[in-house]
Order: sequence, then structure tokens, then C-alpha cells
Amino acid sequence: MASEAHEEGVGRPGSEEDSTFDESLCVEEFGGDIDGENFPECNGCYSLLDSEFDASSFVLGGNGSRRIFVVQDILRARGAHRPSFEFLGRIVEVADSSPENPPGSCSRGSPRSRVVAEGLTLSLRYEPPSAKFRFKCPGFTSYRIKVSKGGDFLYSRRGLPQEVLVDWEAAVAAWGQLEMAFGSPEGLARLVDNLKHVEVRAQPLELPPLVEEERPRPGGAGSYDWPRTFPSLLGWNPLQAVRKADEAIPGASHAMVALAAALLGYALGRASRF
Repeated sequence: MASEAHEEGVGRPGSEEDSTFDESLCVEEFGGDIDGENFPECNGCYSLLDSEFDASSFVLGGNGSRRIFVVQDILRARGAHRPSFEFLGRIVEVADSSPENPPGSCSRGSPRSRVVAEGLTLSLRYEPPSAKFRFKCPGFTSYRIKVSKGGDFLYSRRGLPQEVLVDWEAAVAAWGQLEMAFGSPEGLARLVDNLKHVEVRAQPLELPPLVEEERPRPGGAGSYDWPRTFPSLLGWNPLQAVRKADEAIPGASHAMVALAAALLGYALGRASRF
């Protein structure tokens, strides 16, 4: 039977009169069988990736290192009122000399990289928050994050910040300490377009070169990734231009595609005369 802490999405709360915010209260407290998953009881989120309990940080960050989930495939991206996502990938850890570095920044030192785990499934699911969750976790939205490998659950936590930072050019999203690197801007768009109950803000985010090497490229090894090559060659990203036009005028992207097809047909017709 699920514990009350699981149903409310918080750990052991203090006195109701004490309104001091403690981020650790937004971490699940597991005990017994939860949604068919057997977790030991602890005061924080449970992580088998490190074989230790961590009551204050995500499994994807902390302890003087930066961990990034490199997305290799998108298994599910569903919006509506209760968005649900499922990604296949690996966790890459970059240890740097500055533990204070926030997500999206790189240390000036010489980082070292290692693959923490492969063949992982990361799921994100929105769950309607209870009144207690809203009271104890201001500034957090009621998304549940789970990491599993095969049929084994390795990590689970409920509560993510209400602001998501995205870099369309780098195809990177930073959601609190959860960082995700996609193979292309189209992959990032599948996340952003289906998110609800959060604010999305564009911001340049650095990706360590060692992690960049782990990211899959469209078309396989040796192929050009045009969405990322165009900006450096022309100073203009066509995908971002189409996206911004579509946001300003609904349906503009379809008109732009039709115009491009007409121009291409005209150019081919002219070339066939020679």
C-alpha cells in the first residue's frame, strides 16, 4: 500500500506552522511497494546508480560533478493536460574542479568524462499536485522523474522547477539539475512542444565537448548535422526562423515550406532547359 508521503509527493514535513522551504521535502520518501516498485525506506530519493541515498540532489548531478542524460531515442512524447515522456539514453558524468558551477556552464579546468550507465529509460510524467505539495514545494511543478534499466527502477523523484531553460542551437535542455542533450533541435522540440505547467525560457547553454562526442547525430557517423552546421556557416538557423514565424503567425511554417517547394520547382525547371 502506497504511503501517505508518496500520495502527497513529499517527504517527512515539519510543522505546518514552519513555512521555511526545504527542497529535500520535495523528494519522495519511499517505503514498501509503490506503484508495483519495491523501494527501501529512506529520507530522500533512492538511487541505485551510485548505490547510495541522496536526500538533496538529483541522481543527475551533485558531488562536484555534472551529469547529463544523452537522449538516443524518444519513445514517447505526449502532451495534453498530463504530459508524459519517455526517453532512451545514457548518463554521462563530467567531473570538474568547480562544484559550484550551475547547470549549463562549464568549468575552465580539464573535465573528465565517464559513462555512468547505458541503456537507461528516463520517464517524465505530470501528476496533479496536492495542496500539501503546493504548500511545501513553492516554485516546483508536480512532474515525476524516473530512471530505469530494463525492469529495474534505479531512481525516482517528484518535483521539478517551474522554469525550463533551452538552447535550440545546441539542442540542450536544463531543468533544474536535470540536463538533457538531444541529437537535434527537432528532438528538443518534441519535449518543449508537449510540456505544460512550466515556463520555457531560451538561454545559451554550454555542453562539454566530452559529452558532445556521446551525442548521436542524424544520418549516422560522418554525416552533416545541418541544423547545427548552418548557424556557424551563415549566421542563421532556418529551423529557428521557421519556428519563430509559426509562433508569430499560425500556419506560417506550412506557407514557407510551400514557397520553398515552388522556388525549388522553378529552379529545376530553368535548369532543365540548358
